[in-house]
Amino acid sequence: MPNATRFAAILALICALAATPSMALADTAGPMTVAHTIDLPANPTGVAVSPDGTRVYVTATEGSQLIALDASSGEYLWTSEMPAFPRDIVVTADGASGYVALTNKSVVEVELASGSVTKTFALPGTPNQIAIQRGDKRLWVLHNRKSLSVMDLASGEILTTMPTGKSPEQLLLSNDGKRAYVLDTWYADEVRVYNAKKKKPLTTIEVRPAPHTMALN
Repeated sequence: MPNATRFAAILALICALAATPSMALADTAGPMTVAHTIDLPANPTGVAVSPDGTRVYVTATEGSQLIALDASSGEYLWTSEMPAFPRDIVVTADGASGYVALTNKSVVEVELASGSVTKTFALPGTPNQIAIQRGDKRLWVLHNRKSLSVMDLASGEILTTMPTGKSPEQLLLSNDGKRAYVLDTWYADEVRVYNAKKKKPLTTIEVRPAPHTMALN
């Protein structure tokens, strides 16, 4: 059985452009080799790993599916149809719940033991990416309308909405919950940094030329 140390950094490669979309799972504890290759529905959009490293969750627009996979065997555990096309998924620290961003301007809370939708939250725009803040009380939402919102998960209230650059592509939160980072590509070539506790813009870092992704240690 995998443990959190070995599988917290599961390498999950989604080959979305192949004739048959697939995911490759690799154990990063030793020499990195592909343990499983798993066929997926068309247009996979997001992936998340449970905190204990035993499950992998994938969203795909074909059939508006959320899929749970066993990280050790690669087997399908369940599939669940979402109310609209899913774009991204995050998992709470206890692994019990997930939040899925949908193209109908909403986020749904999902009970991850079975894949059942338990709550629906309306958003001010279509979400591209989401991130859950440390403590599981706030959800950060990056919209395709060039904005970043912070939502209270207990009430569903949008606490604030802040501007981003012209082409926001990626959202990350620091492990300590103090900072949020938005990568803006193509037009601005910058990373915007936000004070996550005060929910305010902090600074902008120019990153040239043409950044495509970012990571935090």
